[in-house]
Amino acid sequence: MSSRGYVTKEQVCQILGWDATDTVLGAEIDALIPLAEDMVDQYCHTRFDREEGVTRTFLSNGTEILTLGYFLDNLTSVELIDYDGNSWGFLDKVMPQPSEPRYGKYRWLLRYDGETFKDNFTVKVTGDWGWTNDTRPSQISAATAFVVKMIFDIRNIDEFTTMESGSGRMIQTSKTVDIYIPFISRALLGDFKNSRWFG
Repeated sequence: MSSRGYVTKEQVCQILGWDATDTVLGAEIDALIPLAEDMVDQYCHTRFDREEGVTRTFLSNGTEILTLGYFLDNLTSVELIDYDGNSWGFLDKVMPQPSEPRYGKYRWLLRYDGETFKDNFTVKVTGDWGWTNDTRPSQISAATAFVVKMIFDIRNIDEFTTMESGSGRMIQTSKTVDIYIPFISRALLGDFKNSRWFG
């Protein structure tokens, strides 16, 4: 399992006050970071890593607003697909919203041509998503570091379900992961959490 870059080993040590020169501890942190990132994603019902030129599909609800559930950076195209998989064409009068997005990314799209995103149609949105490692909000890094500490502290609890083959590291499924997110991480992630998975 590879890291998405939400936090580095050095950042974890700095945030938590751990010894960055301890190579054994460093190897442990490196093993825990991808698990912590997965837990952060599951808790927030989104992703924070950078994906360029990626098409995501969403189900529309018959309004002029399409909730993305991911953090859109640059919008390339929006295509409307009907129930039978036929394209209704690309939409050109679509604006990412809000116009001054919190943390520099957009969370939904607005049709400003007087039309709606037709009810239960598939909308294909292509663009750049998320943040690069050096532009990601510091709250994401800090929250991930505290999740690393939580996993480190309780990694031997039997009730966890392993998801990393061969490592013995433990993590719960998305239905129960919320109860294992430390309170401080919840507070840091509050502005980034969706009510459900999208896409």
